[in-house]
Amino acid sequence: MTFSVVQRLPLIGRLRALGVTKSEVLSMILKEAVLIGLIGTILGIMAGIGLAQFLLGLVTQSINDLYFVLSVQELTIELVPVLKAVTLGLGATLMAAFWPAREAAETEVSTVLRRSSSESRLAQRLPSLALTGLAIGLAGGGILLFPNGGIIAGYSSLLFVIIGFSLLIPALIVGLSALIRPILGALNGLIGKMSVRGVVTELSRTSVAVAALVVAVAASVGVGVMVDSFRVTVVSWLESQLQADIYVQPPSAVARKVDAQLQAELVQIFKETEGIAGVHSVFSEDVMTTFGSSNLVTTSLGAKASESYQTKEIQDGYWEQFAQEKVIMISEAYAYRFGIGIGDSLGIMTDKGMQSFPIQAIYFDYASDIGTITMNRSLYDRYFDNRAISGLALYADDQTKVDVLVNRLRDKAVGVQEVFIRSNKGLREASIEIFDRTFTVTVVLRLLAVVVAFVGILSSLMALQLERAREHAVLRANGMTPGQLWNYVITQTGVMGVISGVLSIPLGLLISYVLVYVINLRSFGWTLEFIVSPSLLIQALGLAVGAALLAGIYPSWKMARANPADALRSE
Repeated sequence: MTFSVVQRLPLIGRLRALGVTKSEVLSMILKEAVLIGLIGTILGIMAGIGLAQFLLGLVTQSINDLYFVLSVQELTIELVPVLKAVTLGLGATLMAAFWPAREAAETEVSTVLRRSSSESRLAQRLPSLALTGLAIGLAGGGILLFPNGGIIAGYSSLLFVIIGFSLLIPALIVGLSALIRPILGALNGLIGKMSVRGVVTELSRTSVAVAALVVAVAASVGVGVMVDSFRVTVVSWLESQLQADIYVQPPSAVARKVDAQLQAELVQIFKETEGIAGVHSVFSEDVMTTFGSSNLVTTSLGAKASESYQTKEIQDGYWEQFAQEKVIMISEAYAYRFGIGIGDSLGIMTDKGMQSFPIQAIYFDYASDIGTITMNRSLYDRYFDNRAISGLALYADDQTKVDVLVNRLRDKAVGVQEVFIRSNKGLREASIEIFDRTFTVTVVLRLLAVVVAFVGILSSLMALQLERAREHAVLRANGMTPGQLWNYVITQTGVMGVISGVLSIPLGLLISYVLVYVINLRSFGWTLEFIVSPSLLIQALGLAVGAALLAGIYPSWKMARANPADALRSE
């Protein structure tokens, strides 16, 4: 919308001189915005439906991996999402159009063609703008301090942080430009200094383009750090959890929940199979507790469970008690969901009535976001009559290769029961593959964000091209060659990209911090390791610079080919 208004500033100036009022100019531009927004919204809805068809396969695959088998044949398009799209499309367009329309309507006729007045006003407002941004950002941090804020508070905080940081960007551009200018002066001479100076002198245009790119790249960094943190945490957890060589499990209706049982005959066959050095079993079922239906998992590992479970909190001497006494442990998600911890007791309905079990450990578990209760199998057998087994963990002896033993077990299972038999390595690889597929959707969304930012930079540079046509013509008339003008504009665009990349890193880390420690925790009750990969930050900087340079190619070409005489001619 800024580009559209800038294109017609001379026309708007003449209309104002002929008697068209400010309100009429404002109304004309806003009506045009409604029409553009309507066309864009219709095209956006059509594109969204096409994108949904593509994303449907990814989401369905994630549901199949994590929950249950799902087959979706066609899209279901409801009215409410379409109405939301219309509201967002028209609303965002009107909001974007209001400021350039107001700028054109409110500017005096004699200064419509002069940008200096707007830039001077912005320069005067920089301190107040920065203070406002800082206040909004701190308010976003303050929201996180509210107890029991929930997910909505987390997302609200994230929004405030992004808005606050965006308002700081004009002041940060001025500061970074002062640092970059001597460097580019040494590398690219006078043109390098002019390029950096141009970013500051046209701050009302360049700051919006930089802010758009900063937010887009920062979102990419934030989600990337969150996914990397999640992945490293899950890999570490899997390495701790999977101590055996081979795992056996019957097919379940829900992938993340072991609700089927192994036949006793098959269990005995596997225990007696040549090459098996040791076996431990697990059993999972839903039981009634103080908090309603909960998932109870039992393990026959005894004190050796300490090698498989990563604990967040634990009582001294717990593992010896776990093997012999009436104690249980709960997952971190279960503790967070119900607000209980070490020292509390949990009532569980057993075959001998309601029993109270002391909680003496909280462990990390990323297999369930609803939480689980874990007790030793010997304790379970004292209070329950069920002797079923849900899964087996098998250990190969030193003389037998794991792959050979897997094939041997599969042969023995034929005709007895259909089961999944996976090696330790195979199970880890399958788990990570599912994890990567689950987050494929985020890659698409991150790409869309960068594309939107690219369009924002392109339109801002095109607006600058129109507004500075006379300035560039003067430079050409004074001896600047088309190649030097190209160098000037491309360097200026590169500076905008570098500044965007540098500023996107702290904002991206703030976003990732909220995603990892607030939104993820409040959504799933999981604590993740915070992992920042240097390569991800380098990619962010390269993405910002690359997007800016690509967006600057066409405006640079147009400016270099412009006829100075036409640009200097006035009516």
